[in-house]
Amino acid sequence: MCEGILSGCMKGRNLSAGDRKNLRKYEDDIENKVDIKMFVDGVMIMYYNPITRGREVFIMETMDLVQARTPKSVKTTANDILDTLGLNMSTYINMALKQLIIQGGIPFSVKVSSAAYTPAEEIREIDATLRMEGMSLTSADIDMLKDIKSGNLTTDEARQKILSEV
Repeated sequence: MCEGILSGCMKGRNLSAGDRKNLRKYEDDIENKVDIKMFVDGVMIMYYNPITRGREVFIMETMDLVQARTPKSVKTTANDILDTLGLNMSTYINMALKQLIIQGGIPFSVKVSSAAYTPAEEIREIDATLRMEGMSLTSADIDMLKDIKSGNLTTDEARQKILSEV
């Protein structure tokens, strides 16, 4: 592993002997300089920090591009909110992806929207449709619809039952 200021910064990274030699060379010659070294999995930036009066290393992981299509109005509204928070879209997306990883799933509740009709409204709608066709909805029909909805009866079974009564 690396020595000097690089110890701890490169934990878990496999560096070749040549890379270690180059890093030591950079360590010795870093005063008032910024050196950038490219690695397979990222970029290492070594620089002199005048505040701490020491040499520091910053390691940046290689970034991948993520593209998504979204309606313009959604993007505009989201950008307005993010601007208010002092963030940009890229930072927010990275935050959301990191929360997905940390929480092991989507970090907010994802629900199927509630039904457009209540059960009573569904029955009234079916009854109105049948009346327009000159038919009526009996209590037996309502019971059959409830059985279908609850999973006690399939639509094929209901169709066979109706055909057997005709």
